Amino acid sequence: MSRVAADLHDLRAGLVYRPDFPSAPTGLVISAFKEWIKETGRPEDFPQISTSRPPKDTELSLIYGPFRINRSLRIDGTLVPCPICRPFSPKYLEGYLVWCRASKAIYAIGIECGQDHFGKGAFAQAEADLLRKNRDRRIENELIERLPFVPALAEWANAWTAAASESDRLARDFRRRCPTLFTHLKNALRGTEDLTVQIETAGLLTSRAVGTEVVHRVRGAEWLAGTPDLSKRLGMLQRQLDSINLGRDPDDVYLRLADFGQKDLNAAHRWLLSCLKAVEYLHPRLLAGAAFLSTENLAGVERWANHPQINLRVRAQRAGRTVTISTGLSGYDWLGKIHVLDSSAPLPVLPWSSGGSD
Repeated sequence: MSRVAADLHDLRAGLVYRPDFPSAPTGLVISAFKEWIKETGRPEDFPQISTSRPPKDTELSLIYGPFRINRSLRIDGTLVPCPICRPFSPKYLEGYLVWCRASKAIYAIGIECGQDHFGKGAFAQAEADLLRKNRDRRIENELIERLPFVPALAEWANAWTAAASESDRLARDFRRRCPTLFTHLKNALRGTEDLTVQIETAGLLTSRAVGTEVVHRVRGAEWLAGTPDLSKRLGMLQRQLDSINLGRDPDDVYLRLADFGQKDLNAAHRWLLSCLKAVEYLHPRLLAGAAFLSTENLAGVERWANHPQINLRVRAQRAGRTVTISTGLSGYDWLGKIHVLDSSAPLPVLPWSSGGSD
């Protein structure tokens, strides 16, 4: 008798062999197994599981895992019996759900037993295959969930086109016209949003710093950081969103993705993640220009800049859509004309944001 045949017929009293799976089980069976062990902690009692010894010489497929059993769910906190080596005795808490083609059955086995029984090489390959399948499944699920929001993100990006261009223009003008104030602000705001001055105490001969005082918390500090390139970045985002726009209807997205090969799904997923990262970068910076150039924020900046410790002799005012900044030391005056910067389009609500997914 062959080893496969011997293993298939090595059924001890009380063990169960259920050849119910000519092919690897579907997601429905896997979902049912996950729910079963979550509620009971007893994989060996799953209705479709086989508890007899699985054959060695067979095509092996790990279909779920590694899973970990909550020991508190089991009677007396015992370990799970393994059909490979200890079908009647406690053996493991971490294992895999496996399918064997030769026996047409599924088994819940311990990890170490699986390596010894099927061979470390074959088991390692099965683990790698499972990781790949899980990754592919996760990518497809994320695309199905998130791609229907791409049209709304594209509309959001399009609505910001004019304001992004204006923000860049104003930022470049401010840097060029008010270099002294810009440099002081940039240096003061490294790693913080607070404009501060030192608190000093006077002695007989000298004074010494004993702390800091926050003069103003800046709104829209991102407007001062980096290169003014929002318009360029927004244009790139718009082109990326257009390339993965499959419509708003989740059913239509699902049907269209069914025609994608795995390479195409991977590429679409990379583009989607790139778009979401760009949105995360752009959103606060698109809002920053209007926040920084608001009447209240300019008043705070002026108050700090004219503090005796800073002494830049600055006047920063906004009247309607015109911002006027005069810097006494540099001799530069800046007249900023605002047309569309204040008109902001709200970012669409993305349901996975609060859940923290990529």
